[in-house]
Amino acid sequence: MESRIKALLMAEESKSPLTDEEVAQRVGLRRDQVTLIRQRLGIPESRERLRQALIKTVTRLESLAPEPMSDRELARRCRQEGFKVSRQLVSRCRCAKVKLPAGGSDNPRHVSPFKVTASSATVYSVPKLTSLASANPFSRLVGFSGSLKSVIEQAQAAVLYPPYGLHTLILGPTGVGKSELAKAMFEFAQANGRISMQGRFILFNCADYRENPQLLVSQLFGVAKGAYTGANSDRAGLVEQADGGMLFLDEVHCLPANGQEILYQLLDHGTFHRLGESNLPRKAQVIIVAATTEDIDSSLLLPFRRRIPMVIHVPSLKQRLLGERMEFLHKSFAKEAARTGMPIEVTGDALRAFLLYESPGNLGGLMGDVQVTCARAFVSSVTRGQGVMSIGIHSLPAHVASGLMRTSEKRRELEELIQGDLKIDPGEQPVKPLVKATYVMPNEIYEYIESRYGELLAEGLTQESIYEVLYEDLEERLNAFIRRLKVGTDEEPQGLATVVDGQFVRAATAMVAVAKDHFGAVDERLLYCLAMHLAATIDRIKEGRCLPGLQLPLQEYRRELESAKKMVAVAEIELGLDLPPEEIDYVAFYLRSIHRGTENAQPRVGVVVLSHGRVAGAMVEVANRLLGINHSRAVEMTLDEPPEAALVRARQAVLDSDEGRGVLILADMGSLVSFGPLITEATGIATRVIERTDTVAVIDAVRRAMLPGASLDEIVIGLPGVKPLAPLAKHSAPKAVLAVCISGEGTALRIKDFIQKEIPDLLVLTEGLVSHGGLGQLSERYDLAAVVGTVDPGLPGVPFVPFQEVLSGPGMIRLRVLTGNTQSSKPLRLKNILNPDLLLPQVFSKNKENVLQSLADLMISHGYASAGYLESVMEREAFGLAVFSSRFAVPHASDPTLVRRSGVALAVLKEPLSWGEGLTIDVVCMLALTVSDAEIVYELSDLANRPERLEKLYTAKSREEMFQVLSR
Repeated sequence: MESRIKALLMAEESKSPLTDEEVAQRVGLRRDQVTLIRQRLGIPESRERLRQALIKTVTRLESLAPEPMSDRELARRCRQEGFKVSRQLVSRCRCAKVKLPAGGSDNPRHVSPFKVTASSATVYSVPKLTSLASANPFSRLVGFSGSLKSVIEQAQAAVLYPPYGLHTLILGPTGVGKSELAKAMFEFAQANGRISMQGRFILFNCADYRENPQLLVSQLFGVAKGAYTGANSDRAGLVEQADGGMLFLDEVHCLPANGQEILYQLLDHGTFHRLGESNLPRKAQVIIVAATTEDIDSSLLLPFRRRIPMVIHVPSLKQRLLGERMEFLHKSFAKEAARTGMPIEVTGDALRAFLLYESPGNLGGLMGDVQVTCARAFVSSVTRGQGVMSIGIHSLPAHVASGLMRTSEKRRELEELIQGDLKIDPGEQPVKPLVKATYVMPNEIYEYIESRYGELLAEGLTQESIYEVLYEDLEERLNAFIRRLKVGTDEEPQGLATVVDGQFVRAATAMVAVAKDHFGAVDERLLYCLAMHLAATIDRIKEGRCLPGLQLPLQEYRRELESAKKMVAVAEIELGLDLPPEEIDYVAFYLRSIHRGTENAQPRVGVVVLSHGRVAGAMVEVANRLLGINHSRAVEMTLDEPPEAALVRARQAVLDSDEGRGVLILADMGSLVSFGPLITEATGIATRVIERTDTVAVIDAVRRAMLPGASLDEIVIGLPGVKPLAPLAKHSAPKAVLAVCISGEGTALRIKDFIQKEIPDLLVLTEGLVSHGGLGQLSERYDLAAVVGTVDPGLPGVPFVPFQEVLSGPGMIRLRVLTGNTQSSKPLRLKNILNPDLLLPQVFSKNKENVLQSLADLMISHGYASAGYLESVMEREAFGLAVFSSRFAVPHASDPTLVRRSGVALAVLKEPLSWGEGLTIDVVCMLALTVSDAEIVYELSDLANRPERLEKLYTAKSREEMFQVLSR
């Protein structure tokens, strides 16, 4: 069988290597059996084999290219070569590409280039350190080059300080890894000659002796014969056992005051007495490392604290980087796979939950939750006779699963970290976490140095020469990493990379960092402005053109010009070219405009629902819960309540809801309809009243109110059952949208192209802010529905839509409403959007996650939703179940920007499925709807509450039959 598996792997297509599961299917074995055979043969796993093949291709393509390629272009060329890889994977392989040693081995031996020995250190000299992880015991700590970097630098300094190191106090909450840090300090001290290899690491938990100082003395310092009844012989204490090593005092805050005082002599002079001794003191060379979770000012005596010069604060898990949390999860799951001897598969949703839930026990609590989860999965796999532990949302403790509710907070970062399910075999190293370079130094740097070391050693270079070459290479790569670290702290804005190249985003990010140093917090739009402006500037430079100077007034723009000069200098460094001096004026102009725009930021319109009887509250609850927000308010007028009393409560609700944009009131009938003008007169708050209060109208009103920057009148236009407010005509002038930038050229043209791709028939004009009188003339010649750009020109009566909102989704929806380019002049009906390919009759599903996965896959593959839709649906479900009846579920995404076009995917379950909160569901209708699709929501709600139609749906045997039932 080994020979057969070896032959299969040797004959595989290098661009698409076989996984262990695929090999298992071909040879008729279990996957874990194939894994063990492959490991015995010394063949790397499929991901590593793919990586090796990709590195060769990347190296070849770069050597043939006449000029450097971007990661995006290189990934495109690799895909042309037959690889199915992402840009992120190509980028990582690009960093790791190496020259193979003579003989062309595909798997060069990794040789550790540095080894620090005890003989390299003398008593009063600090040994030369290396920065290679393989020689540093601290490297096993997650966050070694990230959030723990300063912590580890302090720990190294404490160990290496002459002559014998510094006593140290480690602070931090439970579970952050204080004892692991202490052990790493001990091993580091041994590796660098501060502690001999015979030295010992002694752990002493002070909590065990909180109330017994005499026993504390005997444990720490030992006992002299005859010290007390029963002391029949001398006995050494822990201090003597730790002589020449390290004594770790855990939970040192538990020592009473006299217990702390007992240690003064040891801390001051390195001397002590055994209990019962009165002769000359004994000596011990011991490094004391203490740890506590408590406030040291209240739990430790001041003289005790003064005797411990080095204090290290270890950050909590909440303060750590998300990429480090992923790395810790990988290691934890790998340990459990090795412990159980069984492969582990963790779904992407389960990983997201683990990454985002609150773990009060920090890393220790996270590890405990991993073990509990694996224990549940292990029992399940054994009882079902499965050979793998499958971990999904259903496997997680409830408090861990709640992490999915926070997915929207870290969506872009999660996309970088999680590229699919995590699969780990026993004894196999987990996939290296896809940590962004802004978090930790890339592991590929270490891999490159190890490979390079072996290459140089094979060429016969001396150790001194090898170190010299490696240090130069390492310095070059570290400088590149540091540059990325400085500019890559903020996540790349959604959609911006589709309009401008990543180099401009990075340069703009560096410029924003300079602006923050000068002005403090700056508006996020500045990044969009600068990135797009830089892209247009470079285009002009290539064409031999440049912009005229703005000649800004020096006194008025003094601060902006000072900052702009430094920002342009940073951009020149990032882009590797000189920018025209006029760019300083334009950057200063952006700074002033954005700052002015920030002061005038527009909040959202409020929504208040008024009803007779207990109706409004239920509708508001449904709308808020369905949309995953808490924006609308309800006022219910009892049947015997005077209108005056209801008016007082309604007026207060409007006051509470107003954010400066006015309030939309939905009232059912009678006196409530007249409340709007009365409230406006009393409060000065603009109101509009809609005489309709069904649930669909409330849902649609709240959806529209959540659009950033939308005005009260814009929201009212097109609401179901309401006669639209007629916009003012402009002498039958053609309707248009105005795209603006400073010059009216590069950036404005890019905005125009982007909008017309989405709304092809829309007239989009371009103009520059520096053109005198041009904007006013355009507003007279055209019916301007909106202005889109990076800076608001302040045209009276024309709504401004920031371009970053158009890129991210909500702005485009608002633009369609303003220009009348909604998907249809009439509201869409359910039958208009039905697609038989998205209907699934008589489906059998094991659990909720499976059916949601199937429906989301259909939505994405047929172009109704974007990647990440399933994750957004799961996030929305974690917030609260979306159902139209006790049997009819309507899951949908919490992020409406993931909807590409209106559609529904519907599954009729063969057997009812437990859905949560005590509900049993047999129809699952996944929604991909836009702000204009309220009528479809109404139809589905009606369907869910008509038993006769549902019965026909249950008995439908084919997609065509389901289509007929739903189309009626």
